[in-house]
Amino acid sequence: MVRLVYRCLGVDIFFCYRRGGRIRRLRIGGRIRFGDNRVQDFRFVTREANERIVAAQERASVAEQRAAEANLELAKIKAPRILTPAAQQHVSEQMRAFAGTPFTMGVFNDPEPIDLMNQIDNALVAAGWQETEWKSGGDIVIGRSPRPNFGYTLVIGLYVQADNKHASDFGPIVQALAAILTAEGVPAKPEVGRMAPETNNDAIKILVGKKPL
Repeated sequence: MVRLVYRCLGVDIFFCYRRGGRIRRLRIGGRIRFGDNRVQDFRFVTREANERIVAAQERASVAEQRAAEANLELAKIKAPRILTPAAQQHVSEQMRAFAGTPFTMGVFNDPEPIDLMNQIDNALVAAGWQETEWKSGGDIVIGRSPRPNFGYTLVIGLYVQADNKHASDFGPIVQALAAILTAEGVPAKPEVGRMAPETNNDAIKILVGKKPL
């Protein structure tokens, strides 16, 4: 709608429009003066006003889209990593080919990583893997009967590890487990290298760290 505000020698033109549930008022530059060209002047100003309104609406639309994208990314950051029951079953089916594989688990001391550790643990036990106690020098070890003890770790992210001496037998399993976890929406990094002494290096280590930002 158009609102005209009269003054002594002419009129100032204001275009009113709705955005975000509120009425906005847009003042058109210049003044229309009475005379032979008033109709042409009004048409010119009207066209200019429409162009400015369209440009303002486009900018508002872009801003709203960017805000929605930012909110979506924030929600992804805040959302916990979860291995759903269906995903756990799929992991179990894929890892059953390696039944009997020994593994041990370390976790960051926070509810989200602990929940994820238990989900991975359940999937591997269901696949016939053999869980062993955490052994890592002076690290804190937590009991959880009837399951073997697990340890605390300060890493960020999720790692599937094996010692160099088991590169030939554990290496392909480490790669397979990391790949299936990543495919199920829980990114995991495979690592084969020299582990510290006095640790359980005869088992695959699964470190469930804090969720990366």
